[in-house]
Amino acid sequence: MKSTKTIQILAVLCIGLYFLLFFSPFNKMSDYLTFGLSIFFTLSVFLIGLYLIIKKKAVPFSVLIIGVSFAMLFFTIFIYLLPEAGDPPLIKLF
Repeated sequence: MKSTKTIQILAVLCIGLYFLLFFSPFNKMSDYLTFGLSIFFTLSVFLIGLYLIIKKKAVPFSVLIIGVSFAMLFFTIFIYLLPEAGDPPLIKLF
């Protein structure tokens, strides 16, 4: 049971770091690094939720975590990468 709590804390920590990445006034990183870290945090939260579902531990929490990871992915795509949000990294490549 203790390992499940540790994994849940890790998922919540990844979610917190994800939103701190976008909403921190002290974020001086480039757009490329921000995009890469956001995908890393989104994927890690999704995989933690998937692991908890496969192990059949904390199923309601893991379903919530997977839903939050999809919300994080949609936020990254539709808010951060769209042209209305500024100069997205993928457009800078061309």
